[in-house]
Amino acid sequence: MTRRIKLQPDPQRREIHDISILINLVHECLKYGLPDPSKAVEKVIRRLLIKERSLLKNAHIRNIYNLPNGNLLQKLVVQAVVQQFMKTNKTKHLEEPPDQSDDEEYLGEGRADERYWRVFRYEETLVTNEAFELDLLREMKLVDSQADIKPVFRGRKKMKNERAIWFSDPLR
Repeated sequence: MTRRIKLQPDPQRREIHDISILINLVHECLKYGLPDPSKAVEKVIRRLLIKERSLLKNAHIRNIYNLPNGNLLQKLVVQAVVQQFMKTNKTKHLEEPPDQSDDEEYLGEGRADERYWRVFRYEETLVTNEAFELDLLREMKLVDSQADIKPVFRGRKKMKNERAIWFSDPLR
């Protein structure tokens, strides 16, 4: 099996569809007993998500979690969404669910962080998929344990009782 995967460029196809095609490729290969292309697919999807995380949809996560447990793509999506999860500081016990699913929504201009800062955009999948929830909580704990705590400066003056916490992005 090839170690590199590259989709032919198509100006009519959006990058969000590239992710769907790649996930389906992994499913089909496993279904028919072909070698697992997850490692090569993971590299391509990682590059796409580093460029624009809003490409990842709830439907992608559900499809990835239909793969065998421990698949590389499961770790990838958890790494891609943990930052937004930590920013929203939500758990599955939201008082009200998000207004709409983002499965079919294509984000226009503007940053996804600004448009979804109040609600974890993958809440629907988090609530319905226990494996995703557990993986996300483990990743959050890992990111939190690797945080750097640094003193805060105002100009040249070090603030006595203030500290800033710097988290590393696990996707990069």
